[in-house]
Amino acid sequence: MLLSKELVTVDGLRIFPTFLGEEERRQLLERYAGRREFMWCTCRTDEKLYYRVSSDLRIYPEHQGYQHDPACIFSELNKDRAKKAYMAEPETGEVNVYLKFNPENFSETYSRGNASTSKTVETEKDEEQEQFLSLEYFVRDLNVDSYNWRVSSGKGALSSDYFASLIKGRLKSVKIAGKSRAIREYTLERDGYSFFYVTYAGVKMKSKDAETTSYYLKVNGREGKTYSWWIYGNKYERAEKRFEARYGLSPDQASAAGYNVMVAGFLYRRQKKYSNSTYDCIGKIVFFIVNRNGIFCRNIQEKVNLDTIISYVAFESKGTNIRYYIGDDDDPFDGYFDIPDKGKALICPEEDKELEGRIVLYKDITEDTITKDDLSMLMGRALH
Repeated sequence: MLLSKELVTVDGLRIFPTFLGEEERRQLLERYAGRREFMWCTCRTDEKLYYRVSSDLRIYPEHQGYQHDPACIFSELNKDRAKKAYMAEPETGEVNVYLKFNPENFSETYSRGNASTSKTVETEKDEEQEQFLSLEYFVRDLNVDSYNWRVSSGKGALSSDYFASLIKGRLKSVKIAGKSRAIREYTLERDGYSFFYVTYAGVKMKSKDAETTSYYLKVNGREGKTYSWWIYGNKYERAEKRFEARYGLSPDQASAAGYNVMVAGFLYRRQKKYSNSTYDCIGKIVFFIVNRNGIFCRNIQEKVNLDTIISYVAFESKGTNIRYYIGDDDDPFDGYFDIPDKGKALICPEEDKELEGRIVLYKDITEDTITKDDLSMLMGRALH
């Protein structure tokens, strides 16, 4: 959890290892060159577990036998946890993506690392068993991690119009497990597939005959351009059905109602039969709604609450350096406010022994209404 993803230095610098790129690690190495016991993990208050930066820019323990909090990213227990779609490595700062399909292939296969297994069309049971390896979980984790990455650097939340650029920046450190290049480096021209993260602009259907309909997904790209990508009708309809189950309306209805609908997935370049020409088509896709800051919302209520929370940080907490972080899928909390010199104030869906003694607002961000008064009361408790 983010509560246990921090290191702190002797002069008060706070470090998030999973967000440190190569250049930031080099700067950290140079800043404390030759020093010992200058940086430690914050997962325990009773003992300082010291870390250093190696010449190859890895963050490693200065001494042996450390016993971290079980939830800490440096804990040995965490190394053996079940794989999920998006896993950050604190030692190197790299993120490895594990998916139930092989993104290199436009087929119903899935992959963990390099091992591929043939797979028939996904069933609801498969999705339930392997949900943490799905495209949807990967996209949400990438989205949330990108937001937290920006906030950890002391910057404020962006508007949704600029969030795709943030995603592109974060993808420099994100790789498909077992691959040598970052996801953002794969292109249609060179590799035959690429990852996309764009704004949904509608769907166009063309009927060839009474039994055949072609679907073309319209998306907004860079510089105001609109692109039209072909997609199999059943793939579009499955993605649309999942969206409707989550939000209670279709992507077109959501757009018409003023919601910002995004679409992400993998685009493929394929060879036409009986021809040397190629065509581009969508092979994997997920639709989702984001709040006005571009954050993936699991339902409409979360969208409303995230708008309230980020607005509170931007206006009611302006000039205080208070930051709001979003929790991981496996965290017992939805998110927390980091308050300089005062600690953390959490938003949690239900009571949890792991959070005993902490300042907590017990409300579920996806079900309950969180008001500015709720946040003011929580902040008042934290500040006093």
